[in-house]
Amino acid sequence: MNAQTFITFSVILAALQVAEGLKLRDSGGKLTGLAMTVSTLEFIWLLVSVYALFTVSFPGWTIFIPAAYLSYFMVVTWHSRNLTKGIETIEAIKELRIPEYLVLISLAFGIFHLLISGVTWIQYS
Repeated sequence: MNAQTFITFSVILAALQVAEGLKLRDSGGKLTGLAMTVSTLEFIWLLVSVYALFTVSFPGWTIFIPAAYLSYFMVVTWHSRNLTKGIETIEAIKELRIPEYLVLISLAFGIFHLLISGVTWIQYS
């Protein structure tokens, strides 16, 4: 993987994050298929970002993109750690409601992520 490939996929993931955040906001925090799919992709992207931090040669300041994503993931994980306590079934997960402040954190980061990834993609493509 090179920096351009990482940044391209970063733009795609960021667009999905924004769509997920808007959908969660509109649904009052109720999980949807889109939210569960994007959450799975975000976890995979976490692994890719950690790998990229140590193996990809990013131009200039662009190493900030995977580092920011890693920081975002840690913050959201910290704030959501109590949401899933006691959940043992898929049906219970479907009934889960994400608090508005977490939806707004996710949406704000998605917009930020899309902005910096998009500008970087345009700059280095």
